[in-house]
Amino acid sequence: MNKLLKYTFMLLCCFLLMGCLPLDKETDKKSIVCTTYAQYNWLQEIIGENNSTFELTLLIKDGADLHSYQPTIQDLAKVSSADLFVYVGGESEQWVSDALKEAKNKNMLVVDMMDVLKERIKEEEHVEGMKEDHDENEDESEYDEHVWLSLINAHEVVRYLSNEVQKLDDVHKKTYEENTIRYLNDIDDLNHQYEQVVENATTKTLLFADRFPFRYLLDDYDLNYYAAFPGCSADIEASFYTITFLANKIDQLD
Repeated sequence: MNKLLKYTFMLLCCFLLMGCLPLDKETDKKSIVCTTYAQYNWLQEIIGENNSTFELTLLIKDGADLHSYQPTIQDLAKVSSADLFVYVGGESEQWVSDALKEAKNKNMLVVDMMDVLKERIKEEEHVEGMKEDHDENEDESEYDEHVWLSLINAHEVVRYLSNEVQKLDDVHKKTYEENTIRYLNDIDDLNHQYEQVVENATTKTLLFADRFPFRYLLDDYDLNYYAAFPGCSADIEASFYTITFLANKIDQLD
């Protein structure tokens, strides 16, 4: 309840602030707001350098963690007036729902990456050796949010984002389409390189002594893994069992 009140207060302050500030008519650029760098980088590739149509904004920057990010009043104001808003869509971004309900721009295009990739979304899993949180409600499923770390997912989302950009600016549609095709070819080429590396690898298992956000990536190439914690875990201290298990795996896999 405290978190809900906090967001409600921030949203109220945000809109009061916007009502008091003069509108900036210096440019007529359309606004694209992204929560994470992956989306931001993909859109940079789609719209191209020195684009005069769009103003691209990244909310979560300077190494901030998606799982602990809290939007500022300024962030909420940017989301409210965006022409295109792109976010991951997992549990870490619950604040988005309230922000969109109060959005100033009712014609905003919204892209929820996990919704775009709904057929490929995976539940977070606990593999052998991981520290178990016995306080968790076993009936509740949590989905792995790190969808951008799969090149196959990236290909699908980039194509979707390109279509949304073209809806906002059909005058330069051909340019965006050409940029998209070029970038998708780069993604596909990198995917092919991954396939070759895995095909020639003698070991098909990776060990991580930390959180493991790469499940989508490893599943694409049928690789196995062991890790201290799942990708969205807040734990930083591994149990003695986990440490021993991973150490033994290092010995077994040489």
